[in-house]
Amino acid sequence: MLFLEVGAERIGDSRRRGLRMTEDPGMFALEWIQAVGRDDAESVWLRMTPDFRLAMAQAWLSKNQAALEDPQASDLDRDALVRALAASSPKHPLFRDLSRVSLREIRNSYDNLSADQLGIASRPRFVGPDLGLMRLLYLPDLEVDSGGNYSLAPGED
Repeated sequence: MLFLEVGAERIGDSRRRGLRMTEDPGMFALEWIQAVGRDDAESVWLRMTPDFRLAMAQAWLSKNQAALEDPQASDLDRDALVRALAASSPKHPLFRDLSRVSLREIRNSYDNLSADQLGIASRPRFVGPDLGLMRLLYLPDLEVDSGGNYSLAPGED
């Protein structure tokens, strides 16, 4: 079972900035993880909150401090480089390396399962006023009825 946090307020903020998103947080989570599986860095990055993008950029730079010495980053200090990489549509040449590593790390967090084999649970679990937990389930582990509907076995969680 994979857990993905989706902040309702933050999704609303992103939607106002003109991103194409579904109204359903579960579908948003599923589309996001499918974009990760396709290595679609642009879609993944656009759908992340600014704080999440910043954290990913900071983590990458902490593990790859040599990037600060890269000729493409020579005119930027550490904070400026992180801000450039954490933009919603980064144009910095080092974003290609950041996105490749970041998407690989996200995929590794769910054992590189095929996103086509994931489905969303029927309802989110709200854990705060603006935060819902969307459960993505591995479809081969679920029971399938005669109508082709997937369900969690009684007592499974």
